[in-house]
Amino acid sequence: MQTKVFLQQTSNLFTENRLLKFVIVVLALAVGVNSFMVSRAVRNQRVILIPPKLTGTIEFVDGKPSDQYIRDLARRLASLAATYSPRPRPEANSTSCWPSTRPRPTRTRPRPGMPWPAGSRRVR
Repeated sequence: MQTKVFLQQTSNLFTENRLLKFVIVVLALAVGVNSFMVSRAVRNQRVILIPPKLTGTIEFVDGKPSDQYIRDLARRLASLAATYSPRPRPEANSTSCWPSTRPRPTRTRPRPGMPWPAGSRRVR
């Protein structure tokens, strides 16, 4: 940004410098006001949650939950703990994603450098 208001270049540079200083001051004030407004909004915000299996609304004010939320959550956790049962182990012949407990088949060919087992036919 160059201003050509004056004939001398030094006068133009001083004018440009003054304008840039003014812009920096205005931006600093805008950042300060914005920071104050954001902190004020965060302090006064409310978060309303409706957790699963709970019917009422729960409020967190200043990062602290309401008493009703603590009671409902304690009841929910107690019911989950009381009804817990481990996952049953599937049968060996079932088609599930669990690993099988059946023994693995033996290799028909020996590993490199190992002798052929007794009584086996060597296939070429």
